[in-house]
Amino acid sequence: FDSNSVIKGDTSVEYWTVEAQHYVIPGKFYVAARYAEAENTSDLIAQTDNTVERLQVAAGYWFNDKTLLKIEYVDQDEGINSGDLRRVRYERNSCR
Repeated sequence: FDSNSVIKGDTSVEYWTVEAQHYVIPGKFYVAARYAEAENTSDLIAQTDNTVERLQVAAGYWFNDKTLLKIEYVDQDEGINSGDLRRVRYERNSCR
């Protein structure tokens, strides 16, 4: 392997997503979910275990027009080429 050489080739990725959001309390409290999948279909890599799957589930509460409290769970599986990701995130957004 020569790190100074350049490998030429076409790159491509195929992906799709599905998402939904529903206000349980209109204008105040919502739940949401998103699922996404991507596959690296490039000629430059072996075509085994080259997909990424990501699931996101969230809930949010609007205190007023400028303040949103949101909690989100993310589960991402990147196959053999990368580490997996699992996290819970808390956000408080305030617009001025």
